[in-house]
Amino acid sequence: MREEELTAPLIEHFRKRGCRVATEVPIGGRTCDVYAIWPDGKTIAVEVKVKDGRRATWQAMCYEFGADFVYVAMPLKAARRVAATRKEQEKETRARWPNPPGLAVGILGVAETGRVTELVPAQQSKLVRITYIETALMNVELQEENGLLPMKQFPPSAGRAKRNLKEVPRAR
Repeated sequence: MREEELTAPLIEHFRKRGCRVATEVPIGGRTCDVYAIWPDGKTIAVEVKVKDGRRATWQAMCYEFGADFVYVAMPLKAARRVAATRKEQEKETRARWPNPPGLAVGILGVAETGRVTELVPAQQSKLVRITYIETALMNVELQEENGLLPMKQFPPSAGRAKRNLKEVPRAR
């Protein structure tokens, strides 16, 4: 499963819940994969990764400045492993550090069918800065104005397109 195959179901998941959705939204020098805005104005940033949950969590932590809630989304099997490990680490960490960073980040699992499951709920970020959110919202509005909003289905990747071209008979 590729990141694009995970992103499309996430977009649909948030749209069905009434959110405005954009992709590749800059937040504090990084770019979050999916950014959703609830009708009440609350925001969600999602970092999509196929594997490497630790790296995804570190990247997602950066989005806590520009979103009310932050998630890591992975294929369901990988997300379940990360969630199980996370729950064990959380107990140990909270015993030593009352408010450790990164524990506000939630975990979403995306099944091959496209169904999105919240495995670990995100906690509201305590690091939100209004300037980061305003910048992210401006980027969403620019995408909307310029017709750059994400499609329901992503086009085939360049690699897949090249393979499909090989099967097309060519004029000589």
